[in-house]
Amino acid sequence: MKRLWYLLTLGMLSVTAHADQRPNVLLIAIDDLRCDLGVMGVEHAKTPELDGFAKTARLFSHHYVQVPTCGASRFALLSGRYPTAAVQVSNNAIRDTHPDWGTRSLPAHFRSNGYQTLAMGKISHYPGGLTGADWMVGPEELPGAWDRCWIPEAPWTTAEGMMHGYAGGVPRDRGVSPPSEAF
Repeated sequence: MKRLWYLLTLGMLSVTAHADQRPNVLLIAIDDLRCDLGVMGVEHAKTPELDGFAKTARLFSHHYVQVPTCGASRFALLSGRYPTAAVQVSNNAIRDTHPDWGTRSLPAHFRSNGYQTLAMGKISHYPGGLTGADWMVGPEELPGAWDRCWIPEAPWTTAEGMMHGYAGGVPRDRGVSPPSEAF
């Protein structure tokens, strides 16, 4: 991960040196997708919109998770640090450690260099960036990093419901398999 962070930092520094020619930057993070995209050579995958977009973009095909949990992997990506302490390998790694590195995070770096930073959905661990009740109120998970952080309009009534629910707004009861008609 240190190498990826270094490469991203170099790219951002060259971008900020030419402020009048700065490109737009879009990071798409998708949980549990693996590399099952047509553009990645997976023939059975039917992903025409992502494949078309990828043809006009810079595709990074060698990013690997640092820890097999989403919160810790997102901590590594956004902080540029390999998780080395127990607090950094939990799903609350960003929320619980941001005072140590949050002002130097990937989105904070872009923001401090004149970019507008927007996060929709689950970029850090909490969709919408809030950690309070139902993940709909503060405190922020990564304060000061985003100009706007929100969840998309969807049938789920809360951000937590969106992350832990099924398609069509069907809620999930933890530890209980849903009836097959829920899918």
